[in-house]
Amino acid sequence: MVQDTPVEEIAFMAIEEDDESDSDQEKEYYQPSHHTFMFHPGPPTKIAEMTEQVQQMIKDQAKEYYENKAVMQKQEEFWQSKESLLIRDLTDALKIIDQLRDEKERLEEQKDEEIK
Repeated sequence: MVQDTPVEEIAFMAIEEDDESDSDQEKEYYQPSHHTFMFHPGPPTKIAEMTEQVQQMIKDQAKEYYENKAVMQKQEEFWQSKESLLIRDLTDALKIIDQLRDEKERLEEQKDEEIK
């Protein structure tokens, strides 16, 4: 038997919790009628296969959701790191500009003193 990944287990737990709450409500309102058995979709094995297919679809969708979520999170981290690098570079550039401005003022003062 194939073991479920943690993502699949979480998805199943969420689905089971939702199913349990739905089934509690359904028990209160469920009233079987003669139509219940008239429109049976097929033999029990067919129902089991269909149930398994639906469960697999749900697993696949949950897996895809969490994979996409992880990709989006990595992209966000990348943009944040890129943004922080740009901010750091701009800060360094401003510091250099300030140093050059100070050096220019110092040289102008020195030049003025030499002229006097």
